[in-house]
Amino acid sequence: MAKLIRNLPDLMDEIRARRDALDLTHENIDEVAGLSSGYCSKLMCEMKHFGPMSFAAVLGALGVALVLVEDPEQVERVSPHWTKRKRRKSRPEQEPS
Repeated sequence: MAKLIRNLPDLMDEIRARRDALDLTHENIDEVAGLSSGYCSKLMCEMKHFGPMSFAAVLGALGVALVLVEDPEQVERVSPHWTKRKRRKSRPEQEPS
């Protein structure tokens, strides 16, 4: 069963676990992801933070992707605070005169 990841530390744990499961070095991930030498190591020890490009590159190098799923526990907790957006109603099309 897939694990729900609810925060950045959990995500980092899963990325590290995938790296370990594949028995890859940081240098190899850098090479495959097209990152500067040593960058993955800094990401893994959280000296650097993922940006949009490095995040996608590391996920790709590890052969994984994200899938968003509804978290029933979170929905139950936060849904009473949700307020629907107020959208302007579109005007009906007028016929040319």
